[in-house]
Amino acid sequence: MIRRILLAVDDSPTALKAARLAVALAAATRAELRVLHAVEDHVLTDAVGRVSTARDVARRREVSAENVLRVVSELARDAGVTARTTLRGGGPVECVLAEARSWEADLVVVGIPDDARPGAAAAVIEFADQPVLVVPGRRPPGGPSG
Repeated sequence: MIRRILLAVDDSPTALKAARLAVALAAATRAELRVLHAVEDHVLTDAVGRVSTARDVARRREVSAENVLRVVSELARDAGVTARTTLRGGGPVECVLAEARSWEADLVVVGIPDDARPGAAAAVIEFADQPVLVVPGRRPPGGPSG
């Protein structure tokens, strides 16, 4: 039985696709939904801050992450699903695995963007203690239609 669904999101279109599926699944099963966004450690933020004229890059990344979580919360609310959001700092794989274990998720939902290697999703699949539903981006050219 699925009682708790952990959805990992970033700012990709595939994450939005995964969010829609996770929300629909939560609504159909009356499961709790937790939405996680991991903000990678500050190496990238520091590097961008050094070469950019933009001020407060770290705060901008945080606001972007908060916006992603807000959009998914609104999708859930519109479907009658209560979603709790979590923003964590660190590597996405480590954050997803830690959250899934500590919250005792029954299912983890992740998306794989079209331009991404499946490395992070593969690591979540390999090391998660619960089933992982992977939502792909677009269908490959010439792939089956549905």
